[in-house]
Amino acid sequence: MLMSKKTLCESVTKSCVAVADKVWDTFLKDVAPQLKNAEIIAEDKARQDCIGSISECFQKACKENIDEKDPDGSYDLCLTRPESMLHLCKIPLNACGIDASSRESAEQSNIWDYVLAALASMRVNACTTELKDCLQADDRCGKDYTKCIGLDTDTIIRLCPYDKLMGCQKVYGAENVRDDDVYDELFNMVRGIMVNIDNNFLKECQNALTEATIRVCGDADDCTSKTTNQYIGAQTLAYNICPYVIVGDDVVVAGENCYKDQTEIPDELLGRVEGSKTGHMGPVTPFAGKLDGVIYWSSVEVDSQGKYSTIDEYIETAQLKDVMTPLDRERVQNELNALQQGVDGVIAAIESDPTVQYCMTGRAVKGMKDIKMEGSARFPELTKQTRMIIANGALSVAKKNYYKKYDELSERLLIDYGKIAARQAEIRGENKKDAYREAARQACISMAQISALPRSPTPPGGVIGKIIIGVIIVAAIVVASIFTFGAAGIAAGAGAGAMSAAAEAGAGLVTVVVKGGMAYAGSLATSAVIAGVATGVGAAAVVAETALVATTKDTTAKSKARPTQLTGYYEMNQWNYKEKISTKFNWDDIECEKCIEAQYCTKPSVPVFGNTKCKRWGDPETKCTTTKF
Repeated sequence: MLMSKKTLCESVTKSCVAVADKVWDTFLKDVAPQLKNAEIIAEDKARQDCIGSISECFQKACKENIDEKDPDGSYDLCLTRPESMLHLCKIPLNACGIDASSRESAEQSNIWDYVLAALASMRVNACTTELKDCLQADDRCGKDYTKCIGLDTDTIIRLCPYDKLMGCQKVYGAENVRDDDVYDELFNMVRGIMVNIDNNFLKECQNALTEATIRVCGDADDCTSKTTNQYIGAQTLAYNICPYVIVGDDVVVAGENCYKDQTEIPDELLGRVEGSKTGHMGPVTPFAGKLDGVIYWSSVEVDSQGKYSTIDEYIETAQLKDVMTPLDRERVQNELNALQQGVDGVIAAIESDPTVQYCMTGRAVKGMKDIKMEGSARFPELTKQTRMIIANGALSVAKKNYYKKYDELSERLLIDYGKIAARQAEIRGENKKDAYREAARQACISMAQISALPRSPTPPGGVIGKIIIGVIIVAAIVVASIFTFGAAGIAAGAGAGAMSAAAEAGAGLVTVVVKGGMAYAGSLATSAVIAGVATGVGAAAVVAETALVATTKDTTAKSKARPTQLTGYYEMNQWNYKEKISTKFNWDDIECEKCIEAQYCTKPSVPVFGNTKCKRWGDPETKCTTTKF
């Protein structure tokens, strides 16, 4: 360019005749440094701008609009075949010092390696975009990928034919990739898509899990309505009240003779003496409440899979190794099994949902080379949190049921203690009442004789009246003794008094027999023998003229200790009056029923010689009265 300008300046050099031929050379030497510097600057600028020039060329020369569905066009030509740029962008490549005459020549330049790296990055992006667009098509996975739930990673990638994935069919520095090799290489470039798919799947799977849980449980909370009942957790807890003994400083409960509650304890063990003569308490057996099937639910834990502690883990946590019996171990084991079965049954029902099942097992990575990815693109722990929620919910109900029943049984225990005390108070009263009953019974039996009274004077010349009066006096003394001295008093003194009174009256008879502290009405002969009193003169006459007959009737007793004789009987025959008196004692109500059958003489007969007699008797009349002791 300077040489072309030289002619324009030659006219100036004509004035410098002496050195005209040296002017130009001198000028060139002066401007040479400036020219060199300008050249360096220009070359530096050209080198700095060459990458941009290559990029600008790439965008103009490589863009294609073959696909009518892609108005923005693509760069698949240059991305999949980088050597095409050696022809399309030769000038900017040369400006960067790249020999574009051949691929081998271009590879000698470090800048060409950079260009290839930039194209490789763009190719990965293009490949990812193509795969994403392909998978999100409505006839494949859909916009949110949910149509592919249940498919493994390899199957998902292969939904897109490799011929459609133009940007994925080249590995620079090697031959073009085809067939199944495309998918092997594709896996290394589309992890982001797979993560995005998994993120969408997880949301969808969680929704499916929620729906399945609501369908099985009726709600999405803790599902306790399906895993538990009102008995779970407290089925082995039982209450008994048992006899105990003190051994040293320990209370030893005799578990083989236990009762369900205090109502089953016989009165005899609490001091009852049926038919007590003294009213005192009998031997009393001490009782203690006992709770079986005790479980320390706070020592039962739930793991991340919704599994409860094993029986061995429970024993270790609760520190029961040295104290738990085989029976207690079995009881706790059964309770834990029942609780676990309830939870497992509900979880199995939830996980049987097809979508939930696919989410947990259908996302296994298959056919991929990178083993580190194996299993990461699925959700085997999808129900993990649900398991824990359901298991903890069931455990909470088990604890609640157990504590409620424990409180109820503890309250029952205290009530039983109070009722036992009340029963013993009643028993003490019953014992005293039985002693009173016995006195009342004897009085009732004797009342048949006490009630007999002569209705008319004894006929002249007879001694029957005196005898009858003596018998009545004896009976009166006996009854007075019963209510004064009690049953024991009869044996100690009243009986002797009665015999003495009878002897003084001239009868020589005892109408009450004292036997083992019991007072019974006996026959004349029996009374005389037991009392050891000679019947003496007049006994035959008494029997003949005034038949004093005492009989015994057996009644069914409610206990072995209850006396069998509960009735008394007395007959009185006078010349003008007959009387049959019977008494019956009601042991339970302490009442005495007395019935008198009376018969009067309506027509007497007065012979010339001998005593007056009755010729005609009237109809019998019966009257009953009840005496409450």
